[in-house]
Parts: sequence; C-alpha cells; structure tokens
Amino acid sequence: MKELGKWRTLCASIGEYRSFVRVSQTKFVGRRHLHLCPRQNRPITLLSDGEYRAYQMLLWRSNATAIYEQFPLDIEETIDISDELGVIHPNGWDRKSRIRYAHVMSTDFLVNHLDCRTGETISTAYTFKYHNSIYPLELNRSVRRTWQKLDIEKEFWRRRNVEYRVITERDATKPIAYNLDLCRFEYDPDAQLDVLGQFSKSFIATWCENRFVDLRTIIESTSQSMGITSKRAITIFKNAILYRVLPINLDNRIEFYRAVEMNI
Repeated sequence: MKELGKWRTLCASIGEYRSFVRVSQTKFVGRRHLHLCPRQNRPITLLSDGEYRAYQMLLWRSNATAIYEQFPLDIEETIDISDELGVIHPNGWDRKSRIRYAHVMSTDFLVNHLDCRTGETISTAYTFKYHNSIYPLELNRSVRRTWQKLDIEKEFWRRRNVEYRVITERDATKPIAYNLDLCRFEYDPDAQLDVLGQFSKSFIATWCENRFVDLRTIIESTSQSMGITSKRAITIFKNAILYRVLPINLDNRIEFYRAVEMNI
C-alpha cells in the first residue's frame, strides 16, 4: 500500500506517468530495459527482452496513442477477486516482522488507442508471457499458479469493460522488433503524411517494376524521382514504416542489400 502511495505521489509531482515497477526492484534473473521512448518522450521500464519486443509492437501501431507499462492494480480489489475465485493472492514474506503481506499486482501494458470507426479512445490491457511458460507440454504447479494470477488480472479489467489479452513472443517476434528498432531512432513526430504518402507511392511503383531488386536501389531510385538526397530518403523510408504508411512486410528482417516483401 505504501509503495502504491509513493508511486501516485511521484507521478503527480512530475506530471507524467512512470512505471510502477522499477528495474532496481526486480529480483529475478534476466535482462531489463530502461530507455527514453521517442514517441511518448518519457523513460520506459521493461523487465525482459520479450516485454521490450511487445512494447515496440504495441507502440508503433498506427492507432496507438499511449502505453502505460507495469500498470498497478488496486490491491483491495485484486484481493477481493482472488477470494471470489478461490485462489491465493500474490504475496511476500517480511523477515523482520515475520508477517506475510499482499503484493500490489500490475499489468504489463495498458494501451490507449483510437477506434477508427467512432474516433473514441479505447483501452486494452496486455500481459506478456513466454509461450512455454503458459503452454508447456506438461501442466505443472508453476503454470497453474501463473494462470491463477492471469485470471485475477482478467477479472479486474472485465469489471472495467476493458479487453484483456495475453501475448507471447509469437506475437511480438524478433524480426518485427529488429525492424522497428532500425527505424525508431529516426522517428520524426512532425513528419508530414503527404510526404510519406508521396514517398510510399513512388517506392511501391519502383518495387512493382522489379520485386527482386535490393532495398538500397529502390530507395535510391525513389530519392531521384522526388529530388531529395539518399540520406533524406532513408529517413522518410523509416518514418513511412513507423507511421504504417508504407505496407512493408515486417516479419522478415529489413536489410538494405536485400529485396523486401510488401503486403500489397
């Protein structure tokens, strides 16, 4: 409860969201990620490589407007839900006081996105888990316990009419994350959609003429047709991907010396 109060005070004092779980608080073995997000322009805390890839996938969706990582859930309500479901609430043991206490649960990602049909902002909650940790060949105690925690989260968001999804590394693949990483360092928040559209139209026309030519050649040809430098063309190319204007297939790693696939 004290941690939740401190977190709320921190967010209020700086005027923006901060992850409830910090890198320094985690005890399990694995890689962590703490970096400045170019799109949200704030520090982001991610607790595994899988979470990092999931974050990139969700962040660069065209209708995503905000992502809140490690979002805390109201502890009194999650305790009530665990009692209702007949499962043990996540807890810890205080060695000094020799008292067992309830942990504040959190959801990996709460994503706000625009509904293209209505223009409304809709929220969706996501939990990332590695596939083998929830769909093993043999069901064991650890997996059952994981699903119990997921059921608590699911019910928490159901009560708020928020869709809840579990995603794995099969949804957020390494090639997709690699391609988005390749592009994100040149992200331009003020990119002009008409320029991106013009570039994409010229790029696709060149690609259709020869689908097996390497990417660098296509970009060079597009830069000449638009009267811009190759460097500028590469920047526009990367932003056209991030803004989802250029329908390039992100399931395979983008290499400038290789041909690319298009989803057209």
